[in-house]
Amino acid sequence: MSEALKALRDGGPEPILESAALGQWLLVRAGVEAPGGLVTVASTADARRVPWARRADWLIVPAEHGLMLVRLASASIEPGENLAGEERDDVGLQDAEPPGRLDLTADVLALRGALVRAVLMAGALERICELSLEHARERQQFGRSIGSFQAVQAHLVTIAQQAALVAVAVEAALAREGGV
Repeated sequence: MSEALKALRDGGPEPILESAALGQWLLVRAGVEAPGGLVTVASTADARRVPWARRADWLIVPAEHGLMLVRLASASIEPGENLAGEERDDVGLQDAEPPGRLDLTADVLALRGALVRAVLMAGALERICELSLEHARERQQFGRSIGSFQAVQAHLVTIAQQAALVAVAVEAALAREGGV
C-alpha cells in the first residue's frame, strides 16, 4: 500500500490526504507534473457533489473523451455537504479556464476512486473495532466489564470479522493493481 493510501486509511477523509491518494495519483498516472495545490476529483461530468472543491485549486473531471484537468480559480462553487457533514460542493465550470486533457479514461478514475473509498472504509471499520473493544473493556455493568458477557463478545467478534474482511478485500484490490 502506498504511503498516500496508508495515510488516508489512518487519517480518514481529509482534503490533503484524498488529494494525494486520488488527484495527485491520477496526475502521475497520466504523466502530468503536479501543478501545485490541492487537486480534487469529480466523479461525474456535471461536477456535482465534489469533495473539498471549495478548498481545491484544481479539479479532475470526466469528459466525453477521457479526463480533464481544470483550474478552479474562476469556477463557481456552491458549497454543500454529505450526510456526514463533509464538504461536497457543486462546481460550475462554464467560467473556468479551458481545461487540459489527461491521457486517462474515466474507468481509471472510477477504479481508483473505488479503491480510495474502500481504503477509507477499511480505516473506519478498524477504528470502530478499536473503539468498541475499548468501550467493552471500560464499561461496567453488574460489577464487571460488559466485554465479559458472552452476547457482547459475540457482537465484538462480528465487528472484528467484518473489519478484517474489508481489510482483506482492500489488500486484494491493491495486489491486483500492483500495490499502488
